[in-house]
Amino acid sequence: MAAAAEVHIKTLNLIKNTTYTITANMGYKLEDIQVTGRKYTDPESLRKITDAGYGQALFSISLKDIHEKTQKLPWVESATISRALPNIIKINLIERTPIALWQNDGTLSVIDADGKSIKASDLESFTTLPVITGDNAPKHAKTLLDLLKAEPIIAENLESAIRIGDRRWDLKMTQGLRIKLPEDDVAFALARIADAEREFLIFSKEILSLDARFSDKLIIKTSPGAASKISDHLAAALQNDTISVSD
Repeated sequence: MAAAAEVHIKTLNLIKNTTYTITANMGYKLEDIQVTGRKYTDPESLRKITDAGYGQALFSISLKDIHEKTQKLPWVESATISRALPNIIKINLIERTPIALWQNDGTLSVIDADGKSIKASDLESFTTLPVITGDNAPKHAKTLLDLLKAEPIIAENLESAIRIGDRRWDLKMTQGLRIKLPEDDVAFALARIADAEREFLIFSKEILSLDARFSDKLIIKTSPGAASKISDHLAAALQNDTISVSD
């Protein structure tokens, strides 16, 4: 039985290899590998995965093997591998989208919209992304960043976001101001802050912190000696808000 099975396998392999040779002689042999959708994926890693020799019989190349290896690449969310007769292998990539840098235990890593860490060899390409810190920050980052898209005046001045007690966020602005956001109604709080910045330019080095955790007031802490001056500017602030200023 074992001998018969071995003969059967050898026969199938012979037929398969003969088919590859015949089709290659008919022109079905690899001449090009075309990749679409690649932005971050390392080209050298792709080259190793598609380690097929040019001129190799096109049908001898395992699309399943290429697909399985491609799916394991750090940036690849999904991949489609196909043959384009008579001589092309096509690889279409859908890559993961980087949304932030996560600072954890003194190291930075890129995270995607699902909060998953991406192994990136060069972080220099991602220095424009906001930095997030804190327990479970990656899990909640997309929700916060989506809300910030509605308030670009805040997003453009954001340096980092700190997850506090896995309940809420603090925002650190490029000017040094720290904004305390509430656990709930974050969109409402961001809208109030954006309105205050547009009208009163509160993103100032003289303002150290802004507490927006209360629905009816904004609490501002200034640098020493600046409270009275800033109070004058904010006296006519948002109609539904009480502005409390101290240094």
